[in-house]
Amino acid sequence: MNSLNYIQKCRSPSYRIFCLPHAGGSSSHFNKWRKSLPENVEIISIQLAGRENRLAEIAHTEMQPLVSEIVEAIKPLTSIDYMIYGQSMGTLVAFELTLELQRQGQRLPQRLLLASRMAPHCIDPKPVISHLSDAQFISQLHNRYGGMSEVIATPDLAQLVLPALRADIRLVENYKYTDNTMVDVPIVFFSGTNDNSLTADNTYAWSQMTSSYFNIRRLSGGHFFNLKGQHDLLSYINDLVSEPEPVSNDVFDIGLIYA
Repeated sequence: MNSLNYIQKCRSPSYRIFCLPHAGGSSSHFNKWRKSLPENVEIISIQLAGRENRLAEIAHTEMQPLVSEIVEAIKPLTSIDYMIYGQSMGTLVAFELTLELQRQGQRLPQRLLLASRMAPHCIDPKPVISHLSDAQFISQLHNRYGGMSEVIATPDLAQLVLPALRADIRLVENYKYTDNTMVDVPIVFFSGTNDNSLTADNTYAWSQMTSSYFNIRRLSGGHFFNLKGQHDLLSYINDLVSEPEPVSNDVFDIGLIYA
């Protein structure tokens, strides 16, 4: 099992970023981050079971075994300052990962960077779909988030990605936030300007998940951001790794952000 993929490896890193992908995503999703951050920043993408170099393994459908696996993989690498970034499904994994590190008394990330997923204690009104036929499953995902056109048009690709994608969606459907514990880590949340899965309420609800500060950044595009949004995301992360410890809340009006 090799769950760590070094997108940008450093001889003597002074900072690390651990990246967690969206449902069905693999570690190569973050290849475009290579050389977008300073050379002293090590970028490590977490490869989940059931895809790419772990294709022969069975993908997780429950949160706790997945989190336990990742904790053991990254603990030896948390001796320097680091952040965790999660995209969509990856936000839930990143949040639970940080909670588990906190329970174990491990060194915590300087910031938790989360994108494109409502807070874990919000009720998701979307129906359960992981049990549907392949065609219905793909159609539902495409209607929700877009980005499935290539899968729909390429049956061979669909058969390759669907098992992990379906497992990831089942993991999200099975997940329940029951701990009622906040992370003692600042949360920065990124949302797409055209992401219809998010509202002012379920976005701001992330502020209730941290005992530290909370910050929102709106990026151009939908659930996965467009090219400008992706560029602005990396630019913002670039600024963060150059900053000292975070000190206070940003002042913002959630109503204006979502107007």
